[in-house]
Amino acid sequence: AFGRSREQSERIREIGLRYGDSTMTVLRTAFQASLVLEWGAAVAMAFVAVELSLRLMAGEIGFEATLAVLIVAPEFFQPLRRLAAAYHEGAAGREAATRVLEILDRPVRRTAPAPPGDAEALPVHIGDIVLAGVAVSYPGRSAPALAGLDLVIPAGRRTVIVGPSGAGKSTVARLLLRFLDPDEGTITVGGVDLATIAAASWRGRIAFVPQTPHLFHGTVAENVRLARPDAADDEVSAALTAAGADAFVADLPDGVDTHLGEDGVRLSGGQRQRIAIARAFVRDAELVILDEPTAHLDPDAEASVAAAIDRLAAGRTTVVISHRAALAEGADQVIALEHGRRTR
Repeated sequence: AFGRSREQSERIREIGLRYGDSTMTVLRTAFQASLVLEWGAAVAMAFVAVELSLRLMAGEIGFEATLAVLIVAPEFFQPLRRLAAAYHEGAAGREAATRVLEILDRPVRRTAPAPPGDAEALPVHIGDIVLAGVAVSYPGRSAPALAGLDLVIPAGRRTVIVGPSGAGKSTVARLLLRFLDPDEGTITVGGVDLATIAAASWRGRIAFVPQTPHLFHGTVAENVRLARPDAADDEVSAALTAAGADAFVADLPDGVDTHLGEDGVRLSGGQRQRIAIARAFVRDAELVILDEPTAHLDPDAEASVAAAIDRLAAGRTTVVISHRAALAEGADQVIALEHGRRTR
């Protein structure tokens, strides 16, 4: 519709050619190494065979011994033949280890340690969440993700944060989840500095629905119980009904006992999202954070998920990260971000 397909086709073609060149370079090296090692083993076997035949004709060795040596000799050179495969496996391992070490050596944002009185520091009920002058910068990026953001998320209300990609919406979600702490500014919950609350204690009060929730190779009930393993069967059923997932779950071969396959291979995108929302219902947390919950969904699936979010948000402090206008309808406040700053 916007004439972008040709540009993307060219990009895919360039990536394909680059991938093909890299693959052929690797294969060329592998074949050359295998050829040299196989050739070396074959020449060595030829020398052994010639030497044995000469000794056999000269009467210096018996036929039985000659046959035994010819049978055993290939096994002697087998490690040489395996060297090529072992070498390339080792090269792949070194490359993987290099990438792993790059991640392990990357500086990590450390959360502030909680004081000894953590139980008292954690509010009994989550009050207003206030972000004051919050700034966050990611390594390797010239522009900050958030630049002096001031924001109040009222308790028991639904706040929708909108903005284009790269505006800092997901960074706000990461801050609220304590996946990172601000470089500057403070975040308080009911007047208590969030940095003084242990991350595990804080996350125990949150239900998070990501953009692409992961479903594990288990039953529907097991995937819903990830939010609270001790949930009873009737609680799981009630959560599926509230999330609008009961109808399609009933159509599955074994209902809630149907194995979904890795990452919910049996389900559509909208159905996976509703299973994730059912998890949030089972968790029954005071604070619910949803990051782009309707991304990549068709209008019908988006409407179903939006209705489930309406039911989930009732009476809870809810933060919805979205660029879709449909989720802003019925919100208590809509916050617009752009380039890490609030525009309204």
